[in-house]
Amino acid sequence: MLPVGIVASALLFALAVAPWISLRGVAGPVIAMSERPAFAALATLGCLAVGIAIAAGVGRLINAVVGMFALGCGLGILAMRAGTVEDLAFSGAAAGATLRGMAIETLLWAVAIGAASVVTFRISGPLPDAVEVDDPRLDGPFGRNAFLALAAGLVVLPAAWLLALSPMKGQALGAVVVGSMLAGLGGRLLAPRVAPVLLFAAPCLAAALGQAVLSTIVPAAAPIGDLYVAQQIPRIAVPMPIDWAAGGTAGIALGIGWSRSFLKTEPERRPRRR
Repeated sequence: MLPVGIVASALLFALAVAPWISLRGVAGPVIAMSERPAFAALATLGCLAVGIAIAAGVGRLINAVVGMFALGCGLGILAMRAGTVEDLAFSGAAAGATLRGMAIETLLWAVAIGAASVVTFRISGPLPDAVEVDDPRLDGPFGRNAFLALAAGLVVLPAAWLLALSPMKGQALGAVVVGSMLAGLGGRLLAPRVAPVLLFAAPCLAAALGQAVLSTIVPAAAPIGDLYVAQQIPRIAVPMPIDWAAGGTAGIALGIGWSRSFLKTEPERRPRRR
């Protein structure tokens, strides 16, 4: 079922490429740079809604994490067809072509991925290794430990800094996947009893935070092109917002699967009360 879900999700998000076409005649690196941003946003939301349905279907048959992985693979098709930071740099004064604009779009992707995860987990049901939670305020999907696990998403920033060495799309997307795998592993180790519903939004949240902070260090309105030509482009700005969404979703799923090598995977059995 997983291969079918991945193929269906990939074909679905391939439909979103055309609305992303920019004035340069190629798919833009950010939605704001497309020829018709409102139409591109609506088309992407429509594909995302159907993609969530596919993820939930895969989740019902396997589990929610695998469903989210299928969604991440579908988003990866859109990410691979979208532009790079180089395209953004030479787009002139296009909307979103600043660190602040990137941070806003990345944050919106965090909201979208978080919503997709909530719906997928709700429809798919608990994971096979889920344990009974005594205090939902502590270990529930939206408890204190769930928000503590989000801090693991910060590991994607040094990973991107180390690995995103060029504007090549494969390298930028790969850097996000690797960093997100580490984030998924770290998040599960920090909160092993918590259903990782919120964890899928962690890479985009961390990236948006990093981009927003950088926008206060360099001039907020400084075009990416000026930074790129001066070879001062921060490496966490090399992956585009769609790269953070796609690589983050797939990478977190892989990291959660990796964490099963370190955690007890059998659900706890409580003694029956007499």
